[in-house]
Amino acid sequence: MYERPDARFHYQPYLYARDASISAHARTNRYQLVDLYFVTSLGPDATAGVTAAGGVLFLVAASIQLFTVGITPLVAYAVGAKDRIRANIIFNQCLLLSVLGGRGCDRAARRAGAHLHACSWRPTMQPQRPE
Repeated sequence: MYERPDARFHYQPYLYARDASISAHARTNRYQLVDLYFVTSLGPDATAGVTAAGGVLFLVAASIQLFTVGITPLVAYAVGAKDRIRANIIFNQCLLLSVLGGRGCDRAARRAGAHLHACSWRPTMQPQRPE
């Protein structure tokens, strides 16, 4: 009679990937909570800024997971076929896309930061000089 293999053994690699993904998102969530804890004493404007940046942080974390989930099977297939050149090409392409995406996010954040700074400047926020 045919014996069914243990299901836990078959799904074990997926469970490791799931645990890594959950821990990455939990770490991002902890960073956001710690930032909010220390910034809330600075006022509502600072809290709103950190909250807005938290959304971007989660978006970046999700895009990292997207690249990881996309490249892992492609590289694994190339390595399994003993095609080292193809595995290196796929990895290098993903690395290039990550660097370009990071630069794009950096430029967008700098432009948005400069725009928000120009829009939110108020004369009442200037430090007062001692007389």
